[in-house]
Formats: sequence, structure tokens, C-alpha cells
Amino acid sequence: MDTSRFEIANFIAEAIKKDFTNLFIHCENELKWLDGIKFNTASQYRDWEWRIKEYREFIHEFTYILHTGNKPSGMKESDFKRTKPIIEALVEKGQLKSTILNIYSPTT
Repeated sequence: MDTSRFEIANFIAEAIKKDFTNLFIHCENELKWLDGIKFNTASQYRDWEWRIKEYREFIHEFTYILHTGNKPSGMKESDFKRTKPIIEALVEKGQLKSTILNIYSPTT
């Protein structure tokens, strides 16, 4: 089984290329698909459960950023930093205001 689908780096590379609407739809569809995966003994995904759950959590939390423009409180800092290039690409395309980048600035 090709597990590259569950690589966060691959998601980020694809996400950077999408416009806001297509990215949002992609995230929602991906979450629906991931939520349908079963990890029982007959599942082809059973051995990849940890990776799939980590990937799903990243997509879920990134979708929260798209919804709210805020950092998810439970998101790992390393994962949060990985979302910045996607948001920067959307700002460059004029699809998000540049002020959203303030969420990546440390608060004092």
C-alpha cells in the first residue's frame, strides 16, 4: 500500500498550489474520507493507524485555521509552523488578508 497519501509534507506541497475554495473543499473531503477508515483486523490501513490519525489531526487543525483564522489551541507548535507556507501562498494569491500572518508571530 502506498502510504505517501498520509504524509503531511505531501499535503502541504499540494495545498500550496490550491486556491482557497479548492483547498477548503479538499480538506473537508479528505476529513470525510479519513473519518470513514476503520482500523479493524481486516483493514488494509490497520498497520498505518498511527500515521493516518496523525495526518487526520493535522488536516483537522489546519481546516480550523481556514475556518477561524486562529491557531488551534491543541495543535503541536511544530505542526502549526508547517502551515505557514500554505497561508502565505493564499495571502500572495490575494485570497486571505495579510493580517492572518499575525497568528504566526509570538505574543509577548
